[in-house]
Amino acid sequence: MFLRRKDFVLFEYLRFSRKRMMLIAGSGLAMVLILAWIPLEDVWRTIRAVPFHVWAVSLLLYMAGNVVLAFKWRMMIGGSTLGNSQALVAHFAGLAANLFLIGMAGADAIRMGVALKCCSDKALVVAGSVTDRMIDVFALFVLSCGGALMIMDETRSFSSTVLKAGGVFSLLLIGVGVATVILFRTTLHGRAQAFMKEFIIAIGLLGKRPFFILFCFCISLVVQSFFVYVNVMLARASGVHLPIAAWFFAWPLAKLLAAIPVSLAGLGVRQAGLAALLAPLGVLPSRVVAVGFLWQSIISANALVVAAMFLLASLWVRFISECPFSSSQ
Repeated sequence: MFLRRKDFVLFEYLRFSRKRMMLIAGSGLAMVLILAWIPLEDVWRTIRAVPFHVWAVSLLLYMAGNVVLAFKWRMMIGGSTLGNSQALVAHFAGLAANLFLIGMAGADAIRMGVALKCCSDKALVVAGSVTDRMIDVFALFVLSCGGALMIMDETRSFSSTVLKAGGVFSLLLIGVGVATVILFRTTLHGRAQAFMKEFIIAIGLLGKRPFFILFCFCISLVVQSFFVYVNVMLARASGVHLPIAAWFFAWPLAKLLAAIPVSLAGLGVRQAGLAALLAPLGVLPSRVVAVGFLWQSIISANALVVAAMFLLASLWVRFISECPFSSSQ
């Protein structure tokens, strides 16, 4: 049901538009600035130092972590009418489209679009998805704060980096606030107003379950910490040896930076953010950027694998439906 072209919303979001071309230009500009700033030879040498089996294991671990996040999201939207397999399809469809969309926002739109096709309480789907994303963002910020506290005494100049981190989070909060105001101002009439009222009611129902929200927050905290350790594994395999606390500080903030809609899936922004945040610790920017590209390759490989699986499944469904033997039976 999810794999036909006319039904599967992934294809609706992959069409090129002027805005998407601007995001591609943003990523291209960030890449040009990065490569003009650091030696490309150092980046390539650091990447090549990682054994393929380490990279492959990192990809599998990344996919496993996203399976857990998919089930967490299913719980958040009240998944009684959304099966486990459907939740996995929706979540990984968002990840597959993440190569072509505006980071987290685009992936969430895909995920919600798939879920809305089979869930009757659409307001709860939207409210649960928004709350789920807010929990993930807050978990990343908590991890970053914890990492900053653990390495605050490493260098005096690190305090300026912490201030920058606070600025990044403030920008994200301002962006969420502005988006909320625009959403309310543009949905004050007709069916949209009725849906907004249902959305507010759904948010209120979630707010009445604080222990459930706390449980989901703990899941997000564990999975995001797991992703940080995968990144540390890649970094150490490439010869970049930094305290784990440094990665717990910088990696979540770089992920939040990548969510700002100025590039395609955070390409270029994530790597530049990592290099800037870890610069006070004395590590070579080229090596940090290389680790950022390694993580980006994990994300891209996951998206390509999932997209290929969806394409093959779609072709198989089409073949079965058009096969003359299937109709005779």
